Amino acid sequence: MLGLLSPAPPFKVSFTGIPVYTLSRFRALGLSPERLRQVGAAEVVRRNSRSFADGGDIHFPKLVVDTGDRNFKNRTNYVAATKKIAKALASADPDALVINIGGECSLIPGVLSGLGRRLKGKPGVVWLDAHGDFNTSETTPSGYIGGMCLALACGRESSFLRQIGSEKALVSEEAVAHIGSRALDPAEGRAMMDSPMMLKKASALRRRGMENVAAEVARFASERADWVVMHLDLVFLDSALMPAVNFPTPGGMEVSDVRAIANALKESGKLRVLNVTAYDPTKDPTGRYGRMIVKILAEIVSAR
Repeated sequence: MLGLLSPAPPFKVSFTGIPVYTLSRFRALGLSPERLRQVGAAEVVRRNSRSFADGGDIHFPKLVVDTGDRNFKNRTNYVAATKKIAKALASADPDALVINIGGECSLIPGVLSGLGRRLKGKPGVVWLDAHGDFNTSETTPSGYIGGMCLALACGRESSFLRQIGSEKALVSEEAVAHIGSRALDPAEGRAMMDSPMMLKKASALRRRGMENVAAEVARFASERADWVVMHLDLVFLDSALMPAVNFPTPGGMEVSDVRAIANALKESGKLRVLNVTAYDPTKDPTGRYGRMIVKILAEIVSAR
């Protein structure tokens, strides 16, 4: 068993907004951190934390026109954004729970690159998502980086790693648990099945019960990593529960399922990073779903 690093909740928290998006038509995701702050995200996390440091929101140039290879759109822009995320998080408090509010799931390589400079040992990722995000430039049906970002972090595009200054994968696939999938592209689905990652589809979660799955996920991550990133794409939740996203997907999970995973990871002592991504505030005119996200954040950082 690898060493335990994470403090017991309530946590010491480092909070950062990462309004990154990788296609011009998804520019509304760049509004997400600001809108979540407006409905109280930072203040609620502050109140439920042992101590709190706000790193503000990272600034990215607006992406207005999509350019570059059709199988890896806006690559140059994304490389620059990833380096900027890594630089910002490289100064995060190594003793804090680092909370990052996206933006898009594509923040993950920058998060792992930056925090890998601060935290000792091997990272693990628990990825809560309806989609795989595990395409590459060879398998992608769209060239959308948001559908490739986990594969990029796992080193499946060596040229991208070189561009961001990394000599190896940012996380080993054997330390990745992908939870809640129900909308995989055919090629990425085959790649995930062949990978040593843990793959738990939404149907399996309902069949086995989330409390059982959460304990299994926490054991898996603890045995393979020194510190763990819990990455929540809000499409993990059922589309009827969380419609304020770009790719609402039916057949999803409940807020209680997020809580079960978070509690199991907290009990493992390895939870060091929480990413929350994919909220589109333009689809939430009353702020109802933003406030739901704030409540989820408060429950994760506070004591069980």
